[in-house]
Amino acid sequence: MASKNEQIGKVLRVSIDKIKQNPINFEIYSSKHTKEDEDLQNSIQLYGQLEPVLVNQNTNQLISGHRRYNTLKRLGLDKINVIYKSVDVLETIELIQSNRHRDKSLVERINEYRTLKTEMKSLPLQKRKDLMGSLKLRDYLHKEIGITHTNDVRLQSIEDSGNEELLNSVLSGEVSLKSAFRIINNMGGDNEVRDNLKSEIRNSIKNGKDNLSIQDVFSIVEEVYKK
Repeated sequence: MASKNEQIGKVLRVSIDKIKQNPINFEIYSSKHTKEDEDLQNSIQLYGQLEPVLVNQNTNQLISGHRRYNTLKRLGLDKINVIYKSVDVLETIELIQSNRHRDKSLVERINEYRTLKTEMKSLPLQKRKDLMGSLKLRDYLHKEIGITHTNDVRLQSIEDSGNEELLNSVLSGEVSLKSAFRIINNMGGDNEVRDNLKSEIRNSIKNGKDNLSIQDVFSIVEEVYKK
């Protein structure tokens, strides 16, 4: 039998019980994809599993394909098509990148942004530079996720306001993030929100890991406060 290293990159059919779900997936992504799940289940019932799942060979945890995995389990199938990949400290980054083309809600993209930001900061400086190239961290995050630092701050301010109705309206897409942020300001939370933003900006300046230039900070301030 071939070793795991020899199996890397090949499509293998293995027992579904050997594969583990990745807890990070549940922290980032919602399970509310009923229509997509129904379509996927119908497809698998008609054609079988057309696309293998991606699995970390070191942990047997899923990197990509949680919906396919859960659909196969729900259908009672005991085999799954797998491609193993050797991943170490970059597992979470690989998971996010493998979901690049997934249809995601705002909160899922914010979760990706926050998780990827934390993961990148935890990496050794050289490893981080290898991944980002010539990009600054905030530019790299924007490129990978499509969410800006400012939108993350705005959502955090809305969450901190305690206005659950407004927060739910933002997360459901009924109210834009920018509009909700302005509503919070107009409801008397202006000083607190702006203090939070000032704190975020000060932390960005102090934190050399973000590699923010003064011009970067000016850009944040302009985007946050423009009407």
